[in-house]
Amino acid sequence: MKNSILTALTILFFSLNICFSQDIITKKNKDFIQAKILDSNATEIIYKQFFNQDGPTYVILKTDLLKINYETGKLEDYKDFITPPVQNTATAIEKQYIDSINDVNKSNSQNIESNSFDESLNLNWGDKIVNNKPNGERDAEKHYDGYRTAGTVTFLVSAVPFYGIIWGLAPTIICSAIPPAEENLNYPNENLMKNLTYKKAYTKKAYQIKKRKILKNYGYGILSGTGAAVAFLLFVIFTYFP
Repeated sequence: MKNSILTALTILFFSLNICFSQDIITKKNKDFIQAKILDSNATEIIYKQFFNQDGPTYVILKTDLLKINYETGKLEDYKDFITPPVQNTATAIEKQYIDSINDVNKSNSQNIESNSFDESLNLNWGDKIVNNKPNGERDAEKHYDGYRTAGTVTFLVSAVPFYGIIWGLAPTIICSAIPPAEENLNYPNENLMKNLTYKKAYTKKAYQIKKRKILKNYGYGILSGTGAAVAFLLFVIFTYFP
Protein backbone atom coordinates (compact mmCIF):
# COMPACT_ATOMS: atom_id res chain seq x y z
CA MET A 1 0.00 0.00 0.00
CA LYS A 2 2.79 2.42 0.95
CA ASN A 3 4.78 1.60 -2.17
CA SER A 4 1.72 2.10 -4.38
CA ILE A 5 1.06 5.57 -2.95
CA LEU A 6 4.70 6.64 -3.30
CA THR A 7 4.85 5.30 -6.85
CA ALA A 8 1.68 7.19 -7.80
CA LEU A 9 3.01 10.42 -6.32
CA THR A 10 6.32 9.99 -8.15
CA ILE A 11 4.54 9.45 -11.46
CA LEU A 12 2.37 12.52 -10.79
CA PHE A 13 5.47 14.61 -10.01
CA PHE A 14 7.23 13.78 -13.27
CA SER A 15 4.02 13.97 -15.32
CA LEU A 16 3.46 17.54 -14.17
CA ASN A 17 6.93 18.54 -15.38
CA ILE A 18 6.55 16.84 -18.77
CA CYS A 19 3.04 18.05 -19.60
CA PHE A 20 4.00 21.73 -19.31
CA SER A 21 7.00 21.52 -21.66
CA GLN A 22 5.33 20.56 -24.93
CA ASP A 23 3.06 22.03 -27.58
CA ILE A 24 -0.38 20.43 -27.81
CA ILE A 25 -2.03 20.30 -31.25
CA THR A 26 -5.77 19.63 -31.05
CA LYS A 27 -7.45 18.53 -34.29
CA LYS A 28 -11.09 19.20 -35.20
CA ASN A 29 -11.88 15.51 -34.70
CA LYS A 30 -10.78 15.99 -31.04
CA ASP A 31 -7.56 14.00 -31.48
CA PHE A 32 -4.52 15.71 -30.00
CA ILE A 33 -0.80 15.53 -30.76
CA GLN A 34 2.01 16.08 -28.28
CA ALA A 35 4.44 18.02 -30.43
CA LYS A 36 7.35 20.39 -30.77
CA ILE A 37 6.30 23.09 -33.25
CA LEU A 38 9.15 23.90 -35.63
CA ASP A 39 7.57 26.42 -37.99
CA SER A 40 4.37 27.48 -39.70
CA ASN A 41 3.26 29.17 -42.88
CA ALA A 42 -0.02 30.52 -44.18
CA THR A 43 -1.67 27.10 -44.46
CA GLU A 44 0.40 24.53 -42.55
CA ILE A 45 1.99 23.71 -39.21
CA ILE A 46 5.38 21.93 -39.25
CA TYR A 47 6.24 19.85 -36.19
CA LYS A 48 7.96 16.84 -34.70
CA GLN A 49 6.46 14.41 -32.22
CA PHE A 50 7.43 15.56 -28.74
CA PHE A 51 8.70 12.16 -27.63
CA ASN A 52 10.55 11.51 -30.91
CA GLN A 53 12.22 14.83 -31.77
CA ASP A 54 15.02 13.04 -33.63
CA GLY A 55 12.44 11.36 -35.85
CA PRO A 56 10.59 12.53 -38.95
CA THR A 57 9.13 16.00 -39.47
CA TYR A 58 5.36 16.20 -39.98
CA VAL A 59 3.13 18.75 -41.72
CA ILE A 60 -0.55 19.30 -40.91
CA LEU A 61 -3.03 21.68 -42.53
CA LYS A 62 -4.38 24.49 -40.37
CA THR A 63 -7.86 23.74 -41.71
CA ASP A 64 -7.70 20.38 -39.88
CA LEU A 65 -6.92 22.02 -36.54
CA LEU A 66 -9.07 23.23 -33.68
CA LYS A 67 -6.33 24.92 -31.66
CA ILE A 68 -2.68 24.81 -30.58
CA ASN A 69 -1.57 25.28 -26.96
CA TYR A 70 2.09 26.32 -26.99
CA GLU A 71 4.43 25.53 -24.10
CA THR A 72 4.92 29.30 -23.63
CA GLY A 73 1.24 29.60 -22.70
CA LYS A 74 0.17 31.06 -26.05
CA LEU A 75 -3.09 29.73 -27.55
CA GLU A 76 -3.84 29.80 -31.28
CA ASP A 77 -7.45 29.15 -32.31
CA TYR A 78 -8.01 27.59 -35.74
CA LYS A 79 -11.70 26.75 -35.36
CA ASP A 80 -12.74 29.28 -37.99
CA PHE A 81 -9.53 29.23 -40.02
CA ILE A 82 -9.95 29.72 -43.79
CA THR A 83 -7.13 29.08 -46.26
CA PRO A 84 -5.99 32.49 -47.61
CA PRO A 85 -5.57 33.15 -51.34
CA VAL A 86 -2.15 32.14 -52.66
CA GLN A 87 -1.22 35.68 -53.68
CA ASN A 88 -1.75 36.95 -50.10
CA THR A 89 0.14 34.28 -48.18
CA ALA A 90 2.35 35.46 -45.33
CA THR A 91 5.30 33.41 -46.59
CA ALA A 92 5.40 35.31 -49.89
CA ILE A 93 5.30 38.65 -48.09
CA GLU A 94 7.96 37.57 -45.62
CA LYS A 95 10.29 36.37 -48.41
CA GLN A 96 9.89 39.65 -50.25
CA TYR A 97 10.49 41.54 -47.03
CA ILE A 98 13.72 39.69 -46.24
CA ASP A 99 15.02 40.11 -49.81
CA SER A 100 14.26 43.84 -49.86
CA ILE A 101 14.96 45.06 -46.32
CA ASN A 102 18.43 46.50 -47.01
CA ASP A 103 17.35 48.49 -50.09
CA VAL A 104 14.26 49.80 -48.31
CA ASN A 105 16.24 50.90 -45.25
CA LYS A 106 18.79 52.73 -47.42
CA SER A 107 16.19 54.51 -49.55
CA ASN A 108 14.23 55.65 -46.47
CA SER A 109 17.18 56.41 -44.18
CA GLN A 110 16.68 60.20 -44.24
CA ASN A 111 12.97 59.93 -43.45
CA ILE A 112 13.66 57.43 -40.69
CA GLU A 113 16.24 59.70 -39.05
CA SER A 114 14.02 62.78 -39.17
CA ASN A 115 10.93 61.03 -37.82
CA SER A 116 12.46 58.88 -35.06
CA PHE A 117 11.95 55.80 -37.25
CA ASP A 118 8.17 56.18 -37.17
CA GLU A 119 8.01 55.90 -40.96
CA SER A 120 9.72 52.50 -40.85
CA LEU A 121 6.57 50.97 -39.37
CA ASN A 122 5.10 50.05 -42.76
CA LEU A 123 6.99 49.12 -45.94
CA ASN A 124 5.13 49.15 -49.27
CA TRP A 125 5.71 46.93 -52.31
CA GLY A 126 3.03 47.79 -54.85
CA ASP A 127 -0.25 46.92 -53.12
CA LYS A 128 1.52 44.90 -50.39
CA ILE A 129 2.00 46.40 -46.93
CA VAL A 130 4.14 44.69 -44.31
CA ASN A 131 3.82 45.93 -40.74
CA ASN A 132 7.09 45.20 -38.96
CA LYS A 133 5.61 45.24 -35.48
CA PRO A 134 3.45 42.07 -35.81
CA ASN A 135 6.29 40.46 -37.77
CA GLY A 136 8.61 40.99 -34.81
CA GLU A 137 6.06 39.77 -32.29
CA ARG A 138 5.26 36.68 -34.35
CA ASP A 139 8.92 35.78 -34.87
CA ALA A 140 9.63 36.15 -31.15
CA GLU A 141 6.84 33.67 -30.38
CA LYS A 142 8.35 31.21 -32.88
CA HIS A 143 12.08 31.59 -32.25
CA TYR A 144 12.82 33.01 -28.79
CA ASP A 145 13.74 30.37 -26.23
CA GLY A 146 16.40 32.20 -24.24
CA TYR A 147 14.28 32.00 -21.09
CA ARG A 148 15.18 28.35 -20.52
CA THR A 149 18.14 28.88 -18.16
CA ALA A 150 16.35 31.46 -16.01
CA GLY A 151 13.14 29.40 -16.08
CA THR A 152 14.95 26.21 -15.08
CA VAL A 153 16.76 27.89 -12.18
CA THR A 154 13.49 29.39 -10.96
CA PHE A 155 11.74 26.03 -11.17
CA LEU A 156 14.49 24.11 -9.35
CA VAL A 157 14.73 26.60 -6.49
CA SER A 158 10.94 26.87 -6.17
CA ALA A 159 10.59 23.08 -6.15
CA VAL A 160 12.55 22.68 -2.91
CA PRO A 161 10.04 21.10 -0.49
CA PHE A 162 8.75 23.34 2.31
CA TYR A 163 11.05 26.30 1.45
CA GLY A 164 10.62 26.72 -2.31
CA ILE A 165 7.73 29.18 -2.07
CA ILE A 166 10.09 31.62 -0.27
CA TRP A 167 13.44 30.74 -1.84
CA GLY A 168 11.93 30.86 -5.33
CA LEU A 169 10.93 34.52 -4.95
CA ALA A 170 14.50 35.76 -5.39
CA PRO A 171 15.24 34.19 -8.80
CA THR A 172 11.68 34.94 -9.93
CA ILE A 173 11.99 38.66 -9.18
CA ILE A 174 15.59 39.00 -10.40
CA CYS A 175 15.20 37.02 -13.63
CA SER A 176 11.88 38.69 -14.47
CA ALA A 177 13.46 42.13 -14.09
CA ILE A 178 16.30 41.46 -16.55
CA PRO A 179 15.47 41.77 -20.29
CA PRO A 180 16.82 39.02 -22.56
CA ALA A 181 20.45 39.45 -23.59
CA GLU A 182 21.12 40.17 -27.27
CA GLU A 183 22.93 36.86 -27.77
CA ASN A 184 19.94 34.95 -26.36
CA LEU A 185 17.25 36.49 -28.59
CA ASN A 186 17.68 33.81 -31.29
CA TYR A 187 16.18 36.07 -33.97
CA PRO A 188 15.75 34.39 -37.38
CA ASN A 189 17.61 36.90 -39.56
CA GLU A 190 20.20 39.56 -38.74
CA ASN A 191 18.91 41.88 -41.47
CA LEU A 192 15.48 41.98 -39.85
CA MET A 193 16.97 43.36 -36.64
CA LYS A 194 18.38 46.35 -38.53
CA ASN A 195 14.85 47.71 -38.69
CA LEU A 196 14.19 49.37 -35.33
CA THR A 197 10.43 48.81 -35.38
CA TYR A 198 10.92 45.07 -35.92
CA LYS A 199 13.73 44.91 -33.33
CA LYS A 200 11.70 46.77 -30.71
CA ALA A 201 8.66 44.52 -31.25
CA TYR A 202 10.78 41.34 -31.19
CA THR A 203 12.72 42.24 -28.02
CA LYS A 204 9.60 43.47 -26.21
CA LYS A 205 7.69 40.27 -27.00
CA ALA A 206 10.74 38.17 -26.01
CA TYR A 207 10.86 39.96 -22.65
CA GLN A 208 7.14 39.28 -22.13
CA ILE A 209 7.67 35.60 -22.97
CA LYS A 210 10.59 35.39 -20.55
CA LYS A 211 8.65 36.93 -17.66
CA ARG A 212 5.60 34.76 -18.38
CA LYS A 213 7.67 31.58 -18.48
CA ILE A 214 9.55 32.43 -15.27
CA LEU A 215 6.30 33.13 -13.39
CA LYS A 216 4.82 29.86 -14.69
CA ASN A 217 7.93 27.94 -13.62
CA TYR A 218 7.70 29.51 -10.17
CA GLY A 219 4.14 28.21 -9.91
CA TYR A 220 5.08 24.79 -11.28
CA GLY A 221 8.02 24.62 -8.89
CA ILE A 222 5.80 25.33 -5.90
CA LEU A 223 3.34 22.70 -7.12
CA SER A 224 6.11 20.13 -7.56
CA GLY A 225 7.68 20.99 -4.19
CA THR A 226 4.31 20.67 -2.50
CA GLY A 227 3.84 17.26 -4.11
CA ALA A 228 7.27 16.15 -2.93
CA ALA A 229 6.53 17.45 0.58
CA VAL A 230 3.23 15.57 0.70
CA ALA A 231 4.98 12.42 -0.49
CA PHE A 232 7.60 12.80 2.24
CA LEU A 233 4.98 13.35 4.93
CA LEU A 234 3.03 10.30 3.80
CA PHE A 235 6.23 8.27 3.84
CA VAL A 236 6.92 9.33 7.42
CA ILE A 237 3.35 8.66 8.49
CA PHE A 238 3.18 5.19 6.96
CA THR A 239 6.68 4.32 8.15
CA TYR A 240 6.58 5.46 11.77
CA PHE A 241 2.85 5.52 12.48
CA PRO A 242 1.47 2.30 10.98
